[in-house]
Amino acid sequence: MAAANEQFVDWDIIHVTGNAPLSLEDSTVNVVAAKIEPKLASAIIRQLNHICPLENLRHVKRVKRENSQGKVELSIIICLSSENGSSIEAFPSGVRQLIDNYNLTFFYAKVSKCQATSKEEWEEQCKLWPTSFHPPTNPEGVFGFGC
Repeated sequence: MAAANEQFVDWDIIHVTGNAPLSLEDSTVNVVAAKIEPKLASAIIRQLNHICPLENLRHVKRVKRENSQGKVELSIIICLSSENGSSIEAFPSGVRQLIDNYNLTFFYAKVSKCQATSKEEWEEQCKLWPTSFHPPTNPEGVFGFGC
């Protein structure tokens, strides 16, 4: 029983929806990429993972595969694009050396900044650049609200 001097607060229940969808500008980040020969992919990936790992973009696949006129073309993310410039001098020295060693022609691309939370979001992200998607498994069981 409540004491005589206790006051009760009337609580209102409000529904909080999921995260609001971000604009393309807010949900993407610019990267430096280059087209590469498929036979060089393994060597370039190993070097890039060492000199310029994509720590905050683990959900983004480093290599993008496209078929053009029956020929496989690969593009690879080299590094994040710096805010202060688009010249090769702004790139880390190891990246500049790799670009020179393989005579790569770089370009800029947009990739998803965050991991997808739904299949629909993942499909939208993959229109820019391939990403990984791992749907939650048995989310009801995680919180103990399962049937």
